[in-house]
Amino acid sequence: MLQVGLIAALLYGGPVLGMDPDEDVEMSTESSRARFEVGIGTWVSLGRTKWDHDASAVDPTLGNPTSELNYKETRSIVGELQGKMTFDEWLFLRGSAGYGGIDDGTLIDDDYVSALGATTFGTSVSGPHRLSRTESDIDGDYLWYVNLDVGTTLFRFADDRGAVRTFLGYQHWREQYVARGVNQLECTAVGTQCSAPGTISSPGAAAVTNRVDWDSLKLGAEADVPIFSWLTFQMGATYVPLAVLSNEDIHHLRGDLRKDPSFSMAGTGQGYNLEAGARVRVLKGLYVSTGVRYWELFVKDAEWRNHPVVGASSTVNLNNLRSQRYGITFLVSYTF
Repeated sequence: MLQVGLIAALLYGGPVLGMDPDEDVEMSTESSRARFEVGIGTWVSLGRTKWDHDASAVDPTLGNPTSELNYKETRSIVGELQGKMTFDEWLFLRGSAGYGGIDDGTLIDDDYVSALGATTFGTSVSGPHRLSRTESDIDGDYLWYVNLDVGTTLFRFADDRGAVRTFLGYQHWREQYVARGVNQLECTAVGTQCSAPGTISSPGAAAVTNRVDWDSLKLGAEADVPIFSWLTFQMGATYVPLAVLSNEDIHHLRGDLRKDPSFSMAGTGQGYNLEAGARVRVLKGLYVSTGVRYWELFVKDAEWRNHPVVGASSTVNLNNLRSQRYGITFLVSYTF
């Protein structure tokens, strides 16, 4: 009720009922004063994007899954900027943006055939199985993300040393990889469908470029729990009820596929973000934080489409696509 009265006084210029006018002005001014927090930090992270599709309905020689690509252990040191504005001690707006290069990782590319495919291609293994496995080194490219949140404080600890908050937000998250060279690890149809194991093709040349974009709606809760006067434990959990996927692959070494892109995927899914850590007050208003962070998004309903140089595109079911990134965070922030 006090907040309602203060807001009414600010909007209509009159005193709050039962309060001295001068006291009203002083308290309203203090309550309505916005507080700001700015921060700069880093996220030392590992990531993975993995997907597979089923084209067996289009070509019965193909297996289910037909192909599976696993862009794994993609390393990135992300630089991050954060900003937060708090109004009337209960409403807040905040945003963060991060960017980092991808300097390491591995692409594993698996292809599968059905029992009919094994017979048709004369494979050395009968029945449905993995026909081919190749490996490529990932030495580029980048990732970036933007988070925008609006939220409210539900509860404050004594002396304003901690709080429990809830928020609604939006996230855009992009990762792009460049995989180079092709190392044949397995092949059951040597000479017709794939090369002999141990064959290295196009060393150093770009083999596959992949770009995955997610646009997500977020619902989250978080808490700052005071441990000592100078130390606070922080934790947060975010549920993503809707994530919209756009994913594109360019296969540079395949002459039968277009390069704008070669394959495309679209759909919707879900996911979650988790964070936990500690915040230390160094000086008045100056804080240093460290913790762990985990993001994961995955499709629930999606399709895969090829883009051949000759002939019409085919659209089939995208069985699975999952993006993950996790690691250790460091942040220096100042509140004023």
